[in-house]
Amino acid sequence: MRNRSNSIFLFLFLMLIATAERAFGQAGTLDNSFSGDGYLLYSVPGTNSTTGTGIELQSDGKYLISGKAAAQIPVSFSKFLVVRLTQDGTLDSSFGEGGYTADSTFGRSFAHDLGLQSDAKILVTGQDFDNVSITENIGVMRLLPDGNLDSTFGYNGRVDIDHGHTEEGHTIIQLSDGKIVLTGHTDYDVATNTIDGPARNNIFLARLLADGSNDPSFGTDGFSTFDFGGTQDYSKNMILQNDQYIAGSCSCLNSKCKSILIRVNSNGSLDTSFGNNGVASIPAGVESVFWRMMSQTDGKIVVVGQVIYNEPDYDLFVQRFTVNGLPDSSFGVNGTFSLDLGEPAEKFEDVAIQPDGKIVCAGYTAEGTGNKDAGDAVVVRLNPDGTLDNSFGTGGIFVLSMVAGFDETKACMLDGNGKIVVAGYAHDMDLGGGSLFAFRLNGDCAAGYTISPSGPTTFCKGSSVTLSVNPSALSYQWKKNGNIIAGATTQSYVASATANYSCSVTAACGTFTTNTVNVVVNPKPKAVIKPGGTTTMCEGDSILLKANATPGLTYQWFKGSNALAGATATSYWAKQAGSYRVQTTDLNGCTSKSAATTIQITCKESPDRSVSDAAYPNPSTGILTVPVSPAITTPIEWNVFDLTGKEVYSRITTGGMSEYTFDLSALKEGLYFLQMNSGGEIVRQKISIVKD
Repeated sequence: MRNRSNSIFLFLFLMLIATAERAFGQAGTLDNSFSGDGYLLYSVPGTNSTTGTGIELQSDGKYLISGKAAAQIPVSFSKFLVVRLTQDGTLDSSFGEGGYTADSTFGRSFAHDLGLQSDAKILVTGQDFDNVSITENIGVMRLLPDGNLDSTFGYNGRVDIDHGHTEEGHTIIQLSDGKIVLTGHTDYDVATNTIDGPARNNIFLARLLADGSNDPSFGTDGFSTFDFGGTQDYSKNMILQNDQYIAGSCSCLNSKCKSILIRVNSNGSLDTSFGNNGVASIPAGVESVFWRMMSQTDGKIVVVGQVIYNEPDYDLFVQRFTVNGLPDSSFGVNGTFSLDLGEPAEKFEDVAIQPDGKIVCAGYTAEGTGNKDAGDAVVVRLNPDGTLDNSFGTGGIFVLSMVAGFDETKACMLDGNGKIVVAGYAHDMDLGGGSLFAFRLNGDCAAGYTISPSGPTTFCKGSSVTLSVNPSALSYQWKKNGNIIAGATTQSYVASATANYSCSVTAACGTFTTNTVNVVVNPKPKAVIKPGGTTTMCEGDSILLKANATPGLTYQWFKGSNALAGATATSYWAKQAGSYRVQTTDLNGCTSKSAATTIQITCKESPDRSVSDAAYPNPSTGILTVPVSPAITTPIEWNVFDLTGKEVYSRITTGGMSEYTFDLSALKEGLYFLQMNSGGEIVRQKISIVKD
């Protein structure tokens, strides 16, 4: 075994430098805002072994971790486990049983991976141990977003796939059409319809319909197996490539393993155009195992795992393939990167690729793989060309020890803020069991991206506010109430409607979701003028203009563009010709101006004729006689107006008479104006009607 003291010295040196740099939030240092000190250790109540195996990011920024909850005392059991954490690294009490869901079909179940559906339902796959038939089956579970079993899937949320004696599911993905595809290994051979037994395994791919039933259009009743000549062929991971599936891990013969990838067509058959006759691998003669992979934006495939260059020690290992499964010579050394941190058991278990092409690899470095071996979690970041990124951690490397035992990293991802979240299983030598662990590292953009408004975010209709993302990034996508705003892909967005606005930002270190800004647009108040009568009048008269009377409004009257001093009531007597408007202001300070009401003077009183006090009796009960002297020979238009200017009576008489009698008894008691108009010659008199 390699000298452990050298490894301890290396670890302490790396941690010392990392601690000094942590204050600056350098990429590859612990993010202490997560769980208080950067990492979380969690055990399900009533268990002595809680593991973490897979990790996914929800759209709301919460973290889902799959694994196993197990106990030996008082009853031996293990269950599929899904834990949900908030962004601050604490259990989400709104999920399942206070933050977790644990369930099993039989007495023992172990979840290896999980996936998120487009409707936020959670898929989990792993292995189910049937204690009755003494077989190990492929288990699939689907949860509702709240952590409860989805009864519409399989049998009460569970599907048990049983073809052979020894079978495990390792990766599960929902397809765009709602179907579900998973991969792993089985000792069943579809081609021969035989069970090979526990000493032999084949790679399998299975496809289910959305309800959990077999998809008959894939393979043989939804199941395909692949045998590559090894006694043990494994598939630990799978990715989608258009309408095909790339899966694999290794093919082992006499305990010697060779890493392999295969590409499977949408009907379940092997695509022989991939790699070498359907199989991609590293050069022959080198022992290696692929554990996880991810596709770059250009379609190249990055695979991580472990490799043996010097027997019997495993080193950290990364391989990049072209789209068609050939080693990519532009990466590392002939397509390969390897790293020896001084321990005999070193392995990358998962990989994430940043938008800038940098590659984040997570795994461990340990004395061995047993529960009593000592080991530490390790995260390494590579440049796109396959060299260590010295801006990350210490020389591209971050090492963390959480327990006095073996911190076995299983999964990693980039979260919505470009930070790196890692999950796994902490074997505690002192306790004889272990806990699920999760820790978070700062990324290049640990400070995050925020929206800055150009002014108040509460304003009146017709105004707007400019929302800008800071600092600048590579690309932007604005959202309104969580929905994409078509075409809104610049650093700033002009908001003019009530909504919650956020922006999905792509930067060199990841994709981020900004803070949400709530914009409130208050409606404008109503502003309407209703004249008391006709909008034409004689010189010296006035017309009452009324505005809409609404509680909470204040008023200002205008003649033309000029505010009328003191005219702040709900009504205004217009005495001059002109264009009148009223402005209303509500309690929010929003204002509106009415349409213009134009007042015209169409007549003048005659200086040569007067009927002042001529009509009699005045007051009257409504029967009124008006003398005209001298007599007028042309037709006369008679009008009666109330005090608001509203016309309430009209009559046209022929001329030539010395007096005229009118019956106004239908009018209500009050004051009125009697107007005589003969060819534009106007005479007015105020009259009073009194009821008995």
